[in-house]
Amino acid sequence: MEVTAVPGSNVPVPRRAHRLPWILAIGLLAIVVSLMVRNSSWARERRLKQMDLEELALAIHDAPNDPLTFLYYGSALMEAKNYTAAENAFQRAVDLDPRSARARIGLGSAQLRAGKVPEARDTFEVAVRQAPKDPAAHFGLAQAYYQMGSPRRALPSLQKLTELQPNSALAWYQLGKAYGDARQADQALLALEKATQVDPKLSIAWRDLGQLYRHYSRIPEAEAAFTRAIQLQKEDPVAYYWLGQLYSEMADDPKTRGKAEQCFLAALARDPKMAEGYYELGRLYERAGNYRAAIPRYRKSVELDPSNDKPLYHLGRCLVQVGERAEGQKLMKASQELRAARFEVDNLENRLRNDPNNRQLHLRLGRVYRRYGNFEGALQQYDLYQRLGPRDPAIDKEAVAYIKELQKQGLLPR
Repeated sequence: MEVTAVPGSNVPVPRRAHRLPWILAIGLLAIVVSLMVRNSSWARERRLKQMDLEELALAIHDAPNDPLTFLYYGSALMEAKNYTAAENAFQRAVDLDPRSARARIGLGSAQLRAGKVPEARDTFEVAVRQAPKDPAAHFGLAQAYYQMGSPRRALPSLQKLTELQPNSALAWYQLGKAYGDARQADQALLALEKATQVDPKLSIAWRDLGQLYRHYSRIPEAEAAFTRAIQLQKEDPVAYYWLGQLYSEMADDPKTRGKAEQCFLAALARDPKMAEGYYELGRLYERAGNYRAAIPRYRKSVELDPSNDKPLYHLGRCLVQVGERAEGQKLMKASQELRAARFEVDNLENRLRNDPNNRQLHLRLGRVYRRYGNFEGALQQYDLYQRLGPRDPAIDKEAVAYIKELQKQGLLPR
């Protein structure tokens, strides 16, 4: 073994001893790197991903200033459908790290689920500015506008979504649906056709495309699209229902009526609570002069959807035709009153979509809901009226009296 002398000494030292400080230094460096990796964001995320809701609840107490922990806690609360608590968790993550677009997207999603749509819109607008290439931010903003009743304002976000995800059939489908709801049928047709090209197995895109072909009176293409949707998703009641509508609008011959009848029956077999299916089946029988077959279908439609005046009116007509004139005329008169009520409600609801902070409109809508038996809607509108301004003692008394009335009727617990 080679030896060397320590300077200033005649004692020989093995040459390997000179390597010891370097070995120690490398070992310390490895330990430091290991600790850095363990404490890195990547490593923390990996640990947090493996935690359940209870473990994350404990983790936020151990790390009250860690935005990442609150981010994962909020996500776990979303999965548990505890949207209010999730909103609080995401808000804490945003407060701790205002630059985190992920936290804002989570916050916006929680606000949407909690029904705080204007707040969600504002949150997603900030997220889009922070992360302009994040599809989730654009989709969230589009959802917010949609829920506010503004599909036109959702379009730019969905257009951006298709730019970011050109191979996503769902992105093209959502864009086509928004164009359709915004009454831009030409653009809707192009987007839905693109969706079916990107993914020929997306049944919902074929189904909606069939409706557009029907709108343009492209009957063979509409029939083919609905048929394709049914082939891809045999349990979809809406596809059968729309195909039945298509047949019922075609040539009024026994063969075509038979096809329509089979489609409506197939739709109702898959969704026995589809009020529209019973109504359309009743219309089919009524047009064929089979009033007694139409009557039970109309009754079922009215039972499932008492707010729709159309089946009520046709039920009255059919009863008159079979000799039950008194009941039939009574029902036709009731349908006219119901139509007027629907017009009043629709008018107020549309006005509130454009002016959501108008207190008086909320109060008027609450009273209209109350008049027509929508007690949940009425109480919600009373509450919104009070939240949007100084508390009104007179309206408080009105709401309390209404609640007592509902409790007396057994519609609310005492």
